[in-house]
Amino acid sequence: MNTFEQMYLKFKADFIYNHGQLKFNTIEAKVQESKRIEHLFNQSIQKRTDPSQADFGVAIQTTTYFIFAGSDTSAMAEFIATKYWNEMVNSQYNLCTEHALYFKGESILKKWGKYYEFFK
Repeated sequence: MNTFEQMYLKFKADFIYNHGQLKFNTIEAKVQESKRIEHLFNQSIQKRTDPSQADFGVAIQTTTYFIFAGSDTSAMAEFIATKYWNEMVNSQYNLCTEHALYFKGESILKKWGKYYEFFK
């Protein structure tokens, strides 16, 4: 697995297999509608820098829907937020390399205890 996109797609497929398409769709909609995520994206553009994985985590964990979410849901939300940022901001401003995106994905997996399970 060499790219963030490949990592995202694998995690997404595993998530949908275990939790269902409807749950994924709900998480995706909550992330895309989040004012905290929107603010994070705007800050990224204004400061001309990529958000850290911790920044994505704070934005997700302070969104009402995710406050009591489990690790799978929180990890999926952070993956979606990172992918969404890459598509909406990074694709225009080139603030982050593919290599750095990949490490953001690894960071999500490690944070939520999914790293070793994911790469076994």
